[in-house]
Amino acid sequence: MTSTSRLRSTASSARNSAIVRYDTPDNRPTGSTSSRHEASDPNDDHMSDDIIDRLTADCVKYLLIISHKKTVIKRADLLKTVAGKQSLPSRGQSDAIIKRVQSEMSRVFGLSLVECPDATNTYIVVNKLPADGLKHVMDGDSMPDSQHLMSALLTTVLALIFMSQQSCPEDLMWRFLKRVGFDVSSKTAIQLNDDLTTNTTLKKLLTEVWVRQMYVKYEKIAGSDPITHEFKWGFRAENEFNKLDVLKFVCNVFADGSQPEFWRTQYAAAIPANDETAAEGSEVLID
Repeated sequence: MTSTSRLRSTASSARNSAIVRYDTPDNRPTGSTSSRHEASDPNDDHMSDDIIDRLTADCVKYLLIISHKKTVIKRADLLKTVAGKQSLPSRGQSDAIIKRVQSEMSRVFGLSLVECPDATNTYIVVNKLPADGLKHVMDGDSMPDSQHLMSALLTTVLALIFMSQQSCPEDLMWRFLKRVGFDVSSKTAIQLNDDLTTNTTLKKLLTEVWVRQMYVKYEKIAGSDPITHEFKWGFRAENEFNKLDVLKFVCNVFADGSQPEFWRTQYAAAIPANDETAAEGSEVLID
């Protein structure tokens, strides 16, 4: 068995083990008094608290299983999937279930179920980067080569967007990636998640796959003639990546170890808004 296969097997076993442990009676969500009261509203009494508990646990299990696929999840689809042939919960019960799912995902697994701003009742599962920032991307610790490549590419793309004052014209993106060794037009085997490897171009990865996964936005530039596009951070990137860590990544990898404070505009965007020590300054320039 290859090292990549062993890592996949270990990750899958760990995820399944966590799900099994979570589904034991002692670990199932019991809900707070307020949550149970909300689920037991006299106007919404067609579903018992035990069923609410089971649906909550099943939602958590389902989200854990699909979270690595980076898909956008509709509330209605989630509840239909776990309810099966059973009647669907009412709106009030659905709200209570989602709140408890969010609490359990955070408390037990350190994951966030975040509602998308542009679509009501649509969610993504996000995992905040660890406290050591992007070190694991730079050195590839515990990562198969294909996953390390994708993590490094994604971080590089987001870093360029951030250093370009939050939006990056596509021609600049393609030139920069070519400059650092990525051929955006040639097909290559791309590891999208633990289960799926596809043969596609990096250009399609950026403009289609990562757009669907909400890592980036790929938008037309208003008034451009001929029509051109630009990249911006997507909703998932805003929730998973810390901008100060990205700025430190740029300093370590591309800027010869300069300090984050040197990039004044970017540093101001990366630190809390009430920090008045940052002023306007540098932006990235790519020949």
